[in-house]
Amino acid sequence: MKVHVFNAWADSELMEVVRRMRYQVYCIDEQYEPASDYPSGIFLDDEWDNGAMTCLVEDEGKYLASCRVIWDNQRPFPCEVYCTADKPLPDSPLAECSRIIAPRARDKTGLRSTRTATFEMLKVANRDSWNSGCNGTVGAVDDRFLKMLNRAGLPFKPLGPYADYHGKRRLVGYSFSEVKDPKWRIT
Repeated sequence: MKVHVFNAWADSELMEVVRRMRYQVYCIDEQYEPASDYPSGIFLDDEWDNGAMTCLVEDEGKYLASCRVIWDNQRPFPCEVYCTADKPLPDSPLAECSRIIAPRARDKTGLRSTRTATFEMLKVANRDSWNSGCNGTVGAVDDRFLKMLNRAGLPFKPLGPYADYHGKRRLVGYSFSEVKDPKWRIT
């Protein structure tokens, strides 16, 4: 399993793969966005993509998952724009891990591969955020994904109420110093 790490402007070929995956997840699998808005089958970038680090997981020639990491200098983060906080965020500088996607797996083997790919990708995103001087990570996730992250050892905590942001999601975050599970520990 390989995690490609790149900037959108630096690798247009891999970014094209990510845009097609986003279309598949947002327009077809989850139907958060109308597919008719993207007749080319490509989900368009937003104002954060060009400055973000993108992670794309590949295994045996198949692309399984993707996310982007937005750095503190690009604030406000999308999760701060679309969600509200009623608890303090971790201390700055922060990174936002967003657009965490994996096209739907059609069988149990695919589901295990997708979970493994997602966690490998998040490890790389966390490591690179730490290496870039960040103190923690924030994002907007649904309850199912939050529980999966917590069970895996990432101490994301809810920081605000639910918002309608690609489904029912809320702002979550954690400081890298809070991580106790050795497989995630980077400090």
